[in-house]
Amino acid sequence: MAQEKFGQDRYLPEGDWAFAVEAAAVAGTKFRKNQAHDFAKAVKVAEQKGLEYGLELEPEPDNRADPNAIKVIGFAETAGWFGRVQFQEWHVGYIDKALAKTLQKEMLGKDVEIVAELQHVTVDGEKVGIEMSVLQPEEAEPTKQ
Repeated sequence: MAQEKFGQDRYLPEGDWAFAVEAAAVAGTKFRKNQAHDFAKAVKVAEQKGLEYGLELEPEPDNRADPNAIKVIGFAETAGWFGRVQFQEWHVGYIDKALAKTLQKEMLGKDVEIVAELQHVTVDGEKVGIEMSVLQPEEAEPTKQ
């Protein structure tokens, strides 16, 4: 099976955003294969139908393994019964541990909001790769990576 790359129709959150991190792979998709594959399928369909899809970030300060953890949630509009559009969400992974620590210290710890922008989804057999950017409000100071 050939590698597929899709999900490149950029859906930006509302507001004026600047790059905090231009490109980052979502970590842990191999541990969330079913959710990552379901998200990938939904993105492919949403892109073909002109529906909205993307990523959201959710800090997890109560995460026992890493209090700096930032969960990555994929979402997509899907067509429901009788043509009704509905949103679905999937926990597809986390921001890389070192990057999450930096974002917690430099952004979230200073009450600077961050959001995710999906760059693309890559499917190669059983492997799903999700690339994203992390955005900050335009007026915020640049992140030290």
